[in-house]
Amino acid sequence: TSVMKEQMTPSPINCINAIKEWLPSLAGQRAGVLLEDVGGMNPIIGGDPSSVEAYVNKKKVKDKAAAELESYKDIQSYANSLLFLMDDNNWPVPDAVRATMRMLKEGLEKLEVYIGDAEAKEDEEGKRFATQVTEEVPKVTKRVQDIRQQMDNPMISDADAADEKVLKFLNMQVADFEKMKARSEKLQEYQGILKLNVDEFELLEDVASDLNLKVRLWKDKNEWNSLRDSILGTSINGLDVSKIEKELARYNKTVFMASKGLMGNKVVPKLKESVEEFNPVLPLVTDLGSP
Repeated sequence: TSVMKEQMTPSPINCINAIKEWLPSLAGQRAGVLLEDVGGMNPIIGGDPSSVEAYVNKKKVKDKAAAELESYKDIQSYANSLLFLMDDNNWPVPDAVRATMRMLKEGLEKLEVYIGDAEAKEDEEGKRFATQVTEEVPKVTKRVQDIRQQMDNPMISDADAADEKVLKFLNMQVADFEKMKARSEKLQEYQGILKLNVDEFELLEDVASDLNLKVRLWKDKNEWNSLRDSILGTSINGLDVSKIEKELARYNKTVFMASKGLMGNKVVPKLKESVEEFNPVLPLVTDLGSP
């Protein structure tokens, strides 16, 4: 029993040795993580942005660093206190830990200087890049207008046009539109950060509505033709009526939406006639397939 008690009782020597090993590891880990963060921020905040994207990124990083500078110093102070405790007890501190602490001290000093310099130049840089944003807005608007004009291409309303050709054309417009939409959202973000009036890009919503409906019309026209051929080529007992009902409901909805939104488009009545031909037939197929 006494032997077991001796084995179970913590050794003060072992505890101290464990602390001597743990403290430099803890100090180095805390300082190392912060050093990596500071090392990533300094080149950005201390740099000279050549584009509005770089300026906005610099401002975001600077604002974050300025807001958290005191917490960075608290981490540095905590790590220093661990080293002071080790030095006070004449415990060895690895050279790598001391080197990390020196680099962290230099990095934080640079960071504070860079923040001050960036704030001093912020108005001047902001005006320069505000001009770039202001000049780009009408260019993006013009690109969206061009896409809108492309949506009036006669083949989109041609019931005899090849599905593949029209869908390829529409997908190209979708890709261009998504680029302009993403760019307009970025410009709006930049305008907010630069304290400019934020443009609404109202044309985007109209173009999106028109484009999406035309894509849906032609995509469903193509898919309906394939489904129709499949239905006509399958015996009644082999049809999945429940699945066909769901598909038919979707195509009927497309016809309804296109009839209201794309008046004059000759594809709409052709698809409508083909789809509605099956509306009264499906219940009969259900009855015939029932035991």
